Amino acid sequence: MPACYNPAHHHKSPQDSVNAMADVYKVIFETTRAIKPESVTQACPCGTPPSLAWLPFIDQAVTADPVGAVQVRRRIKMYKALLGPQSAVYGDHVELSEMSRVGANGWSEHGADFASTVGAGGVPGTKFVWPDPGPKFKPVALTSQKEEHWKKWIALYNQKMLSKGEFRDLYVYGYDSPEAYAIEKDGKMYYAFFTDPGKSFAGELELRGLKSGTYNVVDYVDGKNLGSVQAENGKTPRLKADFKEHLLLEVSSK
Repeated sequence: MPACYNPAHHHKSPQDSVNAMADVYKVIFETTRAIKPESVTQACPCGTPPSLAWLPFIDQAVTADPVGAVQVRRRIKMYKALLGPQSAVYGDHVELSEMSRVGANGWSEHGADFASTVGAGGVPGTKFVWPDPGPKFKPVALTSQKEEHWKKWIALYNQKMLSKGEFRDLYVYGYDSPEAYAIEKDGKMYYAFFTDPGKSFAGELELRGLKSGTYNVVDYVDGKNLGSVQAENGKTPRLKADFKEHLLLEVSSK
């Protein structure tokens, strides 16, 4: 919304038009709530930064056309910082988690990386097509193989509901490797570790934020028990791990 210099509008300041834009979003938000109290209001800036005009008047922030999974994860963290550690952030449709250039200006969306949204505490989504409409939309057509993968991850999200947990700011981009996230929920800590696409990690992972005690560690995606760790005051427990692209952990006291 540009500043308004039209004297016929009798603004006290050219900024009045800019400031009033928030009132438009407020009316939209309040109207949708009045019509359908359980509705979800989103505002998608489509690849641009969020605006203070609409941030207070949404139910879910949107990662807004991320180009690849790393942007999904980091935009979720950004919105958790802006809106609070328990805010709902939509990771946008999962197909955006992997994209390829098509021509000079086009993109092909064909991602299936639910882990980047679920592990970072976001709300997953999808924009598949079915039945198969033909070659043009083949990358986003829901095949029987993809359906199995979709069901698994949506079930995991519904089971854990990490989007309702508390995002813990325990890891720092650029300093901590691998890239890591932590969500605290129902007395448990959920960690998510990520490498670059196609890359592996072998080494020790720091499980930060745990109080003193003994904890059981489970890979909740594959249902594997990874043993136990001991947390002590002033000493962060470490877990030996070997994984490719992502590892999502549930850590609970024994």
